[in-house]
Amino acid sequence: MNSEEYGFWRKWILRVICVELVVGLLIGIQMPVKAAQSSNEGNQTETVLRVAYCPLEGFFDYDNQGNEVGYGVELLDKISQYTGIRFEYVKTDSWEKTKYMLLNGEADIRMPGTMPATPSTTLAYSSTGILDTYEVMLTLNSREDLYYQDYDTIHALKIAITDSFFQAEEVEKYLEDIGISESQLVFFSEYNECYEQLKQGNVDALITNIMDMSDDMKMLARFNSISNYISMILDSPYMNTINDAIAEIKLDEPMFLSNLYEKWFPERTTVPLTLEESRYLSSLDTLTFAFRENEGYLSHCRDGEYYGIYVDQAKLLCEKLGKQFRAVSIDDCLNGLETADVYAGFFYDRNYAKNWNFGISAPVKDINYYIIQKKEKNFDPASSRIAAIQKFRYTSDYLEKQYPDADFQYYDTYEDCLKAVEAGKADMTIINNYIAEYYLGMYQFSDLSVQLSNDYSHMFCFATSDNDQVLASILTKGLSMITDTGIGMSEEFQEHMFEPFSQENQVVTPVGVGTGLGLTIVKRMCDLMHMTIAVSSKLGVGTTFTLTGEYELAVEESEDQKSSILEESTLDEMKLENHMILVCEDHPLNQEIIRRILEKKGMIVTIAEDGKKGIEAFSQSAIGTYAAILMDIRMPVMDGLEATKEIRGLQRSDAKSIPIIDIKCKKGIDNTNNQEYYQFIQSIAR
Repeated sequence: MNSEEYGFWRKWILRVICVELVVGLLIGIQMPVKAAQSSNEGNQTETVLRVAYCPLEGFFDYDNQGNEVGYGVELLDKISQYTGIRFEYVKTDSWEKTKYMLLNGEADIRMPGTMPATPSTTLAYSSTGILDTYEVMLTLNSREDLYYQDYDTIHALKIAITDSFFQAEEVEKYLEDIGISESQLVFFSEYNECYEQLKQGNVDALITNIMDMSDDMKMLARFNSISNYISMILDSPYMNTINDAIAEIKLDEPMFLSNLYEKWFPERTTVPLTLEESRYLSSLDTLTFAFRENEGYLSHCRDGEYYGIYVDQAKLLCEKLGKQFRAVSIDDCLNGLETADVYAGFFYDRNYAKNWNFGISAPVKDINYYIIQKKEKNFDPASSRIAAIQKFRYTSDYLEKQYPDADFQYYDTYEDCLKAVEAGKADMTIINNYIAEYYLGMYQFSDLSVQLSNDYSHMFCFATSDNDQVLASILTKGLSMITDTGIGMSEEFQEHMFEPFSQENQVVTPVGVGTGLGLTIVKRMCDLMHMTIAVSSKLGVGTTFTLTGEYELAVEESEDQKSSILEESTLDEMKLENHMILVCEDHPLNQEIIRRILEKKGMIVTIAEDGKKGIEAFSQSAIGTYAAILMDIRMPVMDGLEATKEIRGLQRSDAKSIPIIDIKCKKGIDNTNNQEYYQFIQSIAR
């Protein structure tokens, strides 16, 4: 790379902060958000609201430095960004006291709280809920004789409950439904008393809101989902302000509250094992999983060992369930040479599972599919020769129905299907993305191209033999323990995660469909900026990326300089906005980068994968559609110089005047172009 190209990339990266953008959007890292800082400007005064703060694990809590953290704190921080209100926390030692703090004027906000059945004459509640919870029966983890939904045992327990909690009609009705008599209940005025009695062994369990569950307790039963709200003194002038902020947050970030819940209460998405399930699991020393030997990044066998996403997920399941892991071949199981408890990569379809006498877990992940064919070849799928694997369900459920007139040629493995296309024995094959990306990285398949199929996808799960529903339920509950913080990446995939689709070994994919270019882009940008990128990831747990680099601190610019730069930048962006640009570029990574640059400036981008397709796109467009053409010189089928010559020779009024700009050096390919427009294009790289 010459110095001019380096300067172009470095300036562009620094300006649009691409590393943060791409890592944040394509890898799913959530950046921490700081509360907005209120300020005193002119005659404006800072608004401070006092929050009644009763420590509540996960909702109102403290970190190692003594700072307030939790679901409630992050929600108020978010509200602060929308309102400028600053929140201060006033601590108390019991939840019941927070209500009196509001009534006595010691606090302005109380949360979370349920709305009373009849309208309150003293308190106002937020117009929408901030947290959905449920009511539970809890006991200590040390009570190994008690299990989830073991009602025969629960009927003999002594159970603590507060007077106010029991008075809720739903609670009393629930207790009647499961056969708990009032004689089993021991009443107290505050939750803290219930908890102390439980720890001292004076009661066996307690009934409360799930919000009171701590690390030393486990769930025996759950019931009655309820919504929780923010409450303030009736007629508080800030209630409407907070209501408006919550409404805006839900509109701007629909998943904000649900993501916050998963972050702070991951264990509450997990349902405990029943007595039957616990006994079943105790009877097992090892869980044997069956895998296919040639499913790419999903599962494959090398030197007698199994690797892949399915395999890592199964190992993590065994770790969470406290069992040994063993892997065998699915083919050996089908041939009667091995037996397995669990089959990996099963289609998530209960009717299908029932027909085959399998039990199935909850779904684990979606599978998408690629249409793969030779580069520079175009076929009509309806009449093509399609390489497929006959024994797999997607062949009969999707391929044969989608392409009834196609000539299907059946092979034993996905690799054989790809070889058939490479050798010209088949026109195309359709393979799921995790398998395709594994094999298409091999040199022998460098002449194949892919595009994402938008017509078909499915979910996979784990299946249990002999319709074992108890084990299927155990697997579902085990999966819920390992999927709260992100799917992560398998060790096998991490070895290749930054590999680009190079010219000699290229996979041509549509831009923007999430097919694996994101990490390559990040790595290339880091290299250009002389930064290092390190990754720590575990499948089912999550991924952390660390970027390291050294840069001089920026020199503070004068107000005149800032104003001049802002005006110039705004002028350039206004001139570029809504212009349609035709980009002729064959490399998918470059396509992605160029598209992001131009679209960030409000331009509308059309991608052509070679010079010939670029000519077709231009000649088939209405006159004046495109404001400029960005042309790569080195491309397959037809290079940029030949494509430029053909465009200039077209019999249309804009053929000779449209700027055609060399992507690499950002200059006109010939002298007939509008030089002023080059300056506009180059302005995006400053």
